[in-house]
Amino acid sequence: MFIYSSLYVYIYFVFVCDYWEINKNTLVIYA
Repeated sequence: MFIYSSLYVYIYFVFVCDYWEINKNTLVIYA
């Protein structure tokens, strides 16, 4: 169970990082 939760947290972290990179680029464009 711990392995699955760790994997979920890792996937969530990677998703948030990619999402932040996209938002950062759009913020630069709008700014």
